[in-house]
Amino acid sequence: MKYAVKVAYTLRKLLISALGASLLLGVLIGFLSSRDGGSFVKPFLCALIAYLILSLALIFLIASTLKKEEPLQKILAEKGYGDDYLQEFDRIYPAQTTSNKLRKADVLNTMQRYAEAEQLLATIPTVGLSDDRKMEYHNCRLDLFLGSHRIQEAMQELANCRKFMDIYANAHPERGVAYGLNAGVILAAAGDYEGSEHYIKAAEHTLEGMKEQSPVLAMIARTMQLYALGFDRQAEEQAAKTRQEIETSPILSEEWQKQHMRSLLARAAELAPQNTTKE
Repeated sequence: MKYAVKVAYTLRKLLISALGASLLLGVLIGFLSSRDGGSFVKPFLCALIAYLILSLALIFLIASTLKKEEPLQKILAEKGYGDDYLQEFDRIYPAQTTSNKLRKADVLNTMQRYAEAEQLLATIPTVGLSDDRKMEYHNCRLDLFLGSHRIQEAMQELANCRKFMDIYANAHPERGVAYGLNAGVILAAAGDYEGSEHYIKAAEHTLEGMKEQSPVLAMIARTMQLYALGFDRQAEEQAAKTRQEIETSPILSEEWQKQHMRSLLARAAELAPQNTTKE
């Protein structure tokens, strides 16, 4: 599901860019043509036709990519993330590209195989990354440190990337939800209640407009925040609401999805001050 959302986002971004470029080109060619006594409309229409052709080509490319994803989606539906998924992923995507490495590291984080995710992330050169890849890289590291409860390293990573990630999340709020939830929990662990609230509320607000996404991740982040701040009673009440949402949410239709959310929620209490040590 994460990959399908990412593909849809990429397609939308490419189509908007192609439309903008085609319109600009059409206006420019039309203007130059009209100056020479020619028609303004004809070259403009040609640019629009070129855009339509390019759009169809992009849609076909994305459809082919999603077709290639079908074996992975079948494994997810039947077994969830595991060794079978990783083996099939390596078969379908043998090239060691930055995009493939980031996606695999994200899966390893989901499987709580943090040491392997960290080793893989260490092989990614950070110089020259596009903004999208840079966002994925930093958020994957935040996931890694927060998931393995290396709180000091999570705080340091957030301090290093916060300025860039804030700008990116403001420009792309839907893509910035995961970062906002991570930042909110990390700041709660650092004792910064106001900062934590800012990020988690922003993520919750964005999720309200994303009907295809479950609010469970935000509810888990809220539970982690409350535990990290030492509000155990409120955290337990929030955890009870979250468990009910996990079991009843129609968006979490697969058992592996529910199990993954249960696992994340079960570990939330480990962020309580009495259960964690800050190096």
